[in-house]
Amino acid sequence: MMPITQNIENNHIIPLYKKRDITLVRGEGVYVYDENGKKYLDFSSQFGVAAIGHNNSELNKAIASQADQIISVHNSFYCEPRAHLTEKLLELLPNELSQISYFSTGTECVEVALKFARVATGRSKIISTKGSYHGRTMGALTATGQPKYQKGFSPLVPDFIHVPFNNLSALEDEMSDEIAAVILEPIQAESGVRMPDADYLKNVKKLCQKHGALLICDEVQVGTFRTGAFLATGQYNVVPDIVCLSKAIGGGMPLGVVAITQEIAERLPKGAHGTTFGGNAICCTAGLTTLNYITDNQLNKNISEMGEYLLNRLKELQQKTTHIREVRGNGLIIAIEFKEKVGKIMKELQEGGVLVISSGSTILRILPPYIITKENCDEFLDVLEEVII
Repeated sequence: MMPITQNIENNHIIPLYKKRDITLVRGEGVYVYDENGKKYLDFSSQFGVAAIGHNNSELNKAIASQADQIISVHNSFYCEPRAHLTEKLLELLPNELSQISYFSTGTECVEVALKFARVATGRSKIISTKGSYHGRTMGALTATGQPKYQKGFSPLVPDFIHVPFNNLSALEDEMSDEIAAVILEPIQAESGVRMPDADYLKNVKKLCQKHGALLICDEVQVGTFRTGAFLATGQYNVVPDIVCLSKAIGGGMPLGVVAITQEIAERLPKGAHGTTFGGNAICCTAGLTTLNYITDNQLNKNISEMGEYLLNRLKELQQKTTHIREVRGNGLIIAIEFKEKVGKIMKELQEGGVLVISSGSTILRILPPYIITKENCDEFLDVLEEVII
């Protein structure tokens, strides 16, 4: 007989996601547990959200303490947790990105970035990249360069152009003084952890400057230290005009951040966007605690070290099997591209006590918490090797 939770969700929750056949009830560090007490190594960190692990005691205490005071403070009032989080972000962001606003999701951040770009430049045309993923509200969906997500929702937002990622000449062909912004992910995460050439982002920024367009970097998944640097663009020595952050930054709470330059902020009219829940006291407390935990414990070093260890071990595994086409990644976002569909592999990994996610039909995407150890990596690798060899 189907458990009551699964029965209710299957019958009354709109099926927007394909369900795994387990009910998660508890987390501890890099592990989660189902309703039967089975333990799983969570190498998805719930789609990159549980960056400092599940049930982190410092995060729990901070949230509980703030909940005892006040949970929601609208943006029309001043809010101490919001101010403290802003101070922390200003320490971590490039100096140019000094103006910040808070939202609830990555998709909302992308919508805001697109609106800001249009109103600040007085232009409407946006260039995005093929293979990108920016979210599923109408503006973000239009920016997303994957037709499978757009099917059935036409007409989409007008004046969007899509060019191949990591192809400067294709971008140059479309650039003009009518372009409001170029939006891209520094690393295309959802489409398979596609990384740019070393000078691509720098040349994109130069093209934007030449034509008076803005560069929007969607770092919802690859930002907040996922690559080891606070912003992935920092590894390429590029400062975007607008940056979007979410997922890991809230430590599990719904938090999104848009950071822009002073020059753009001065061009925005009052009411350029609004949000009821964005920047509320409890989410900002969670964000500040998450960032402090990462920096206080120097998890950026662990991200780089464990990312390198995982990549090297996975490349060794690749030599043992004919199933793996390629392994690639940066920090703790890694893709394992197979020569066949990965649905069966994901299921067998789950049965073996490991959770991962996919990027398309042939790629496993690895997004572990930042606190993983070599022992956790070896546990994952042992199960993966058993499944594919």
